[in-house]
Amino acid sequence: MNENNLNRLLVIDDEPEICELIKNVAEEIDFDVSVATTATEFQSCVRECKPGVIVLDLQMPQVDGIELLRFLGEEKCSAGVILISGTDKRVLATSRRLGDSYGLNMLGALQKPIKLNDLEQILEQSR
Repeated sequence: MNENNLNRLLVIDDEPEICELIKNVAEEIDFDVSVATTATEFQSCVRECKPGVIVLDLQMPQVDGIELLRFLGEEKCSAGVILISGTDKRVLATSRRLGDSYGLNMLGALQKPIKLNDLEQILEQSR
């Protein structure tokens, strides 16, 4: 992966407040952050921005997060992926294993409401 991409973070979540929260935390530790609230925006950003890290909400209104993981696998995306969701831990764990099976670099999974310290810690470790 290109050095310049390491600090590029892409967030996809249908809740603008969550996007803003993640963006603020990430910018504090020197990430360049892009935000997407739809699958179409997300897919364009993955192709154009070449993020180093992706924070992906599993529960989106028009698209399942699993479909987005499949898309990332098909794109041979090398970004580290952090899953977030309000679902229970078993769903997050299963989704993380699925991401692994697609050849993705799964960095972790956070349950909503996100604890800021946990988010910051995973982002710091992603570099």
